[in-house]
Amino acid sequence: MRRGPLLAGVVGLGALFVIGFYVTTGHKGTGAKGPEVGSQMPPFAAPLALSALNGDVNLSPSACSVQILGAFTSCAPLKKGPLVLAFVTVSDKQCSAIAGSLSVLRQRLPGSTVVLVGLRGGRRELARLALRVPDVTSIWDRDGALATRYGIAVCPTVVVGARGGQVRGTLIGSSVDRPGWLVKNVNALLDRPTR
Repeated sequence: MRRGPLLAGVVGLGALFVIGFYVTTGHKGTGAKGPEVGSQMPPFAAPLALSALNGDVNLSPSACSVQILGAFTSCAPLKKGPLVLAFVTVSDKQCSAIAGSLSVLRQRLPGSTVVLVGLRGGRRELARLALRVPDVTSIWDRDGALATRYGIAVCPTVVVGARGGQVRGTLIGSSVDRPGWLVKNVNALLDRPTR
């Protein structure tokens, strides 16, 4: 049996899968860089970590009309001030170490909303993490839809949006779990003096 045609067929199917994924998800090539600076944060609704809701993230334009106890919607916070989304793989201890830094960030960014977006791992792990940082809103991205929409590929990734929802920048990697570094860089993206 000749392996050449078989190998070519497997590679061809793989290429079709990758092309199909990029076309159907609307991927714009941002990779691990997160959303494009200047783009608009899409409205979303998601279950809070400490609620009984088990629904998926709502990324439709109707997300702003979600008014369910136990759900968080991004629309109202964006009208009030900046929105900071920290995408965290809950089951990875090194990645979830950012939780403490998020609490410090929340204290030093008055008028803003800081959200821990829990990815991968169980709901119980996310609930335990959320209890460690009660002043930070924690939501569950059970199916990874929000992370996919934002082009998240590295943990942790912090997306910073200004009041109104314009993306100001993305912070990626291990440095974000240092509170001083995180506060300084988020303030710089928002053109605010560091407190």
